[in-house]
Amino acid sequence: MNKVVKAENEKIAAIDFATATETAADGQKRAEIKKAEGIKQARILEAEGESEAIRLVNEAADKYFCG
Repeated sequence: MNKVVKAENEKIAAIDFATATETAADGQKRAEIKKAEGIKQARILEAEGESEAIRLVNEAADKYFCG
């Protein structure tokens, strides 16, 4: 009977370890996704800023340097 109880306890421990490992992996995955989304958003904002700067330069050129 002792071997049965020990085997059951080892099985429960293995399941708990696997669950904890999976949970940690999911957390790491979510963190990496959030990081990538932040980088993406930063690049989009930077591109929008550059686009606006170019638009303003073109507006100024059209207004003040019409030939």
